[in-house]
Amino acid sequence: MLKLLAAQAMMRVGYSMRRLCYDSIRTTVSPDVVEFQVHGGNAVVRSVLNALEMVDGLRHAEPGEFTRRAFWNGRLDLTQAEGLSQLIMADTEEQRKLAVSHVGGSSSRLCLAWRTRLTSAVAKMEAYIDFSEDENIEDGVLHEVRNEMIALGVEIEGQLRASVSGERISQGLKTAITGLPDVGKSTLLNILCDRDAAIVSSGPGTTRDVLQVNADIGGYPVVLYDTAGIRHGEDVGEVEKEGVRRAHATAAMADLRICVHDASSPPAWCSSIVHKCGVVADGGDQPEGDSNGCSCSQREGRTIQVVNKIDCVDEQTRTKWKEHCNGSGIHFVSFATKEGMDILQHDISTHVKELCSEGLQSSGGEVLVTKERHRAHLKDCAAHLHNAMKLLDVDVVLCAQNLRFALEDIGKITGAVHFEDIMDEVFSQFCIGK
Repeated sequence: MLKLLAAQAMMRVGYSMRRLCYDSIRTTVSPDVVEFQVHGGNAVVRSVLNALEMVDGLRHAEPGEFTRRAFWNGRLDLTQAEGLSQLIMADTEEQRKLAVSHVGGSSSRLCLAWRTRLTSAVAKMEAYIDFSEDENIEDGVLHEVRNEMIALGVEIEGQLRASVSGERISQGLKTAITGLPDVGKSTLLNILCDRDAAIVSSGPGTTRDVLQVNADIGGYPVVLYDTAGIRHGEDVGEVEKEGVRRAHATAAMADLRICVHDASSPPAWCSSIVHKCGVVADGGDQPEGDSNGCSCSQREGRTIQVVNKIDCVDEQTRTKWKEHCNGSGIHFVSFATKEGMDILQHDISTHVKELCSEGLQSSGGEVLVTKERHRAHLKDCAAHLHNAMKLLDVDVVLCAQNLRFALEDIGKITGAVHFEDIMDEVFSQFCIGK
């Protein structure tokens, strides 16, 4: 039938084009498929589509329909379908690797292994509940179930710890560039994303709102945020105040912060630098409060301190600062002359890689969680396992019910939730009446 429809379409187009027909057994989506290979000109493609629209029984596919059919026909599960979407949208090498891993079934295999073990545990509980009083159930069943729950709980907690890595690779590591006005924040953004994404001028206050740009740093996706210069005073207008508020909010939610300072204005340096290195320019006073553009909340956690415009400082002072701050991790650079930029960019790349790899050791290098729904289902599963552990010596029926809930939570991740497997497990693993 499909071949007949394809022939009708070719007749309507009016010229010969190559068509490939695939039986359902050879397709990902399961139904029979015909593929037209035509010239890529707009007029040719349009004529083919117009001809197909005139054939009875044919229609345009809805968005994602082929993947949806592949899922319903058992060719893909939900994690593989999501991996396919991520692969299409991948911008960096690490995103591609993660997506390929999911499409290849790494998450599916992990969830299947968990479901198999949970199904076995539930089967043992069902056997214990139904036959322990009348039949000779093997000794140590509850002990085996307890050990399995403990092992599963540890593995799931490891995946939850690694979830931050999966989400950062999938969605991008949030990196905020902060500091006082006119210290070079927008210039640094342009350098990191390797294009003129932000407007740069010699005057302060060019950036009033938060500018968001996606970048590839060392193969990892990074979402760079160029924020408004942080300053306070009576001459600060309402628009600038709102920009400062948004800058603080952006820095607070960022995974990594890059705080930029002006070497030509030492008194405005971040107080943490002064305390750490004992560096105060001749005639300069130690800054107080947030006058440096880096609030206390920003200085906590992952923050890279960068002192820009080092080319505006004489050689003697520059050497003294570098000696005092040697080993402190503070970068003395010039965005204009590129002095020190290689080391700074390498350090940023190292921080990005470390932040995107947090928790992977606890999960054995496997990344299951790349979306919020994965995390939610795993949290529910961990909670039900915890409840089952508490109920094992109190109420075995409620314990088994919580194990069922945990099994369902895992099934929700891949879209496979089947409880009929449990009874098969009961009779395959136990010798009732032994």
